[in-house]
Amino acid sequence: WALVLYIQSLRRKDAEVSIEQPKPGEATMFQHYRLLRTLAIEEAAVVWEAEDTKRQRRVALKFLKSSGADIAKKLYAVAAQGRELDHPNILAVYDAGSELDRAGHLTHYMATEIVEGCTLADAIDGRVFAIPRIIALFEKIAEAVQYAHAKGFVHGDLRPSEVLIDSKERPTLVYFGLNAGAEASSGESMAAMTYRAPEQIADATRLDPRVDVWHIGAMLYEALAGQPPFVGGTLPELKRKIAQQEVESVKKLNPEIGSTLDGVVGKALRKDRAFRTGSALELLSGLRA
Repeated sequence: WALVLYIQSLRRKDAEVSIEQPKPGEATMFQHYRLLRTLAIEEAAVVWEAEDTKRQRRVALKFLKSSGADIAKKLYAVAAQGRELDHPNILAVYDAGSELDRAGHLTHYMATEIVEGCTLADAIDGRVFAIPRIIALFEKIAEAVQYAHAKGFVHGDLRPSEVLIDSKERPTLVYFGLNAGAEASSGESMAAMTYRAPEQIADATRLDPRVDVWHIGAMLYEALAGQPPFVGGTLPELKRKIAQQEVESVKKLNPEIGSTLDGVVGKALRKDRAFRTGSALELLSGLRA
């Protein structure tokens, strides 16, 4: 194994993993993957661009920083469900596993397709795009979500940072399976909470397809208005608004929006799930009306 892994306890239970950048002219390998460059350093993982030498394709290779069992379980849930979801707008998962380093510590990894582009969060970032462009993008997002729902999978944490967009404006949804079953996300960050459905404020494990419908509606609202449906200065304030405050009409923030589209967005963001858009397919039909 030519890949150099440093394991440091940092005086806590779970080991941390950092990976050396390859030196010029040096081939750095992990199993059958040739590491090329670092793509991202996330809160919980390091993501590399790599070459799969067995299949002759480029991949994104994610290494967990922690060797802890809980985060590894989530990674393998993503990988397991990802292999069952074969859709052009859902990130393809190729491989996942773990390997012991020389010190006996586990390194957990996952290989996926590589998407050249940016996240939806980067793309919108306070900007307002032409309405036909937004609708075309969100039709593809709704189609992908409906496909996953038909397979029995609910994402549960859709937000702009979980949607990748390539140079041809093809959206790719990532991390289905992260919130599977009892492992539902309960993150308390402002970034995560901004797109949560009201029922998730009370119980983050209450996942059904209408949760994802809310998430699509919240992202669509931001793309059309330049801001999310609810903004709070503090986490408690944001949670209170999502749970109790009615959503302001997106048409008030962007007068170019027609009444039909305003109604589609508003119905997707109904607090009572009984009156919310019932499925991603229904939402898709509304976008195409």
